[in-house]
Amino acid sequence: MRFEDVSSVEIQIVDDHECYLVTVPGASKAEGLEFLHMVGSGMAGSGIRMTQLGYRIPQIRMEYERQLRTLALQREGMEARFRAGELTKEEFARWLHGERRRIAYSGRWQQGLGAVTVLEARDWAKYGVGGRSWENMTRHASRGLPPSADPLDRLIGSASRSNTGVSEAAIRGARMLRSGGPIFLIVGVGVSAHEIASAPAEERPHVAGQVAAEAGGGFLGSGLGVGVCIAFGVATSGWGLIGCGLVGGAAGGYAGGTAYRSLNPPETMRQIERDGQIDTQRVRLVPYH
Repeated sequence: MRFEDVSSVEIQIVDDHECYLVTVPGASKAEGLEFLHMVGSGMAGSGIRMTQLGYRIPQIRMEYERQLRTLALQREGMEARFRAGELTKEEFARWLHGERRRIAYSGRWQQGLGAVTVLEARDWAKYGVGGRSWENMTRHASRGLPPSADPLDRLIGSASRSNTGVSEAAIRGARMLRSGGPIFLIVGVGVSAHEIASAPAEERPHVAGQVAAEAGGGFLGSGLGVGVCIAFGVATSGWGLIGCGLVGGAAGGYAGGTAYRSLNPPETMRQIERDGQIDTQRVRLVPYH
């Protein structure tokens, strides 16, 4: 599908000082407004999570590099034992594989359950069922090797090396998250505060709960969106990574708000269910053009 095939609509935005148009996806103004609401619903949570990741990712990557340097030192002792005949080549390779896998999962868990899930899914897609299991990694290492070559040599040779490309991409992406995250946090908090303040007094507790649910969903969804893009190498530099966080945050915020509304319907819906009618004086009217 090409971008020009996607329907779009112009929405008029009016504030106290100016009026401007925003082009958003949608076949009608109603769909366009729904899209804007979906994007804004989790923006506060997205801003928090992206800012957090912007500072946390470099720390995690530095710790990862430190553990690899420690592994390289430990490897010297194990390799000496292998050369002395105390370990077989397979035992040496299995030890290296286990340590490298432990280090990788340590970094993943520091990024949260979403990162663990996304990266595990990537590994299953790349290496097969079981991800970075010993069987999968030895099979993967044997690809492209001549019949006389031993895949264990390839595993042993790469076990303590860092992927510099991934490290550089992570640092670039974290820099953008630190720049963009606070912006969306400020905007999201402003939008959320406006929604609560403009709601009827009796509906404010419900609106506040919904805003909190949307922010929580945006927080989780944004982290997942960033994780997916980093894991699969999509838009890991520039503002593309911010877009990944916003898309994930919008979906998460929409899901969180929808779940909250289904479990805690607003007073107007409860009134309809209870009385079979609605008091129009308690409904906040929004002009639609």
